[in-house]
Amino acid sequence: AGINGSGFYDPNENGDGGDVVGLCYSQGEAWGYYTPYYGSVVLTTDNKLVVGNISDWEKYNIRDGIQFGPALIADGEPQVSGTAGYGIHPRTAIGQREDGVIVFLIIDGRLPGYSIGCSVGDLVDILLEYDVVNAGCCDGGASSVLAYQGEIITKNSSLHPDLGRMLPNAFL
Repeated sequence: AGINGSGFYDPNENGDGGDVVGLCYSQGEAWGYYTPYYGSVVLTTDNKLVVGNISDWEKYNIRDGIQFGPALIADGEPQVSGTAGYGIHPRTAIGQREDGVIVFLIIDGRLPGYSIGCSVGDLVDILLEYDVVNAGCCDGGASSVLAYQGEIITKNSSLHPDLGRMLPNAFL
């Protein structure tokens, strides 16, 4: 399975993958740049999902990760509720249960008659139902997509819903 990762600079909203915003890690290699106003969603080398404001990525032995936010759940405690000022939109989240299982959650949106999306508080409520103890938001909106066994199984709200958007990174 796979989901979209961090936000990216896409000034004309062409969905061409743009330049990633924030620091990213893949297989222990970094690219991008640290952005102090974004949170972090990272997997350590011992497969623990850590969310929040991480300023010293070296301290955590990060294998894979992005900067985005907000943090949704940390150590079993909700970090946001309601819309938290983010409104109702398509959403992407990654989480981890206490037993180590990684959870991907996509809520389609901006598709009247199918799904309008959800708030970040709604994401928290759903993730808690699945016993998630740590979770963070990935980029949402037209970037929200979930692929499973090579097939896209969500309805994305991009200008090209059959193709989706080009993305700079993903969690696989």
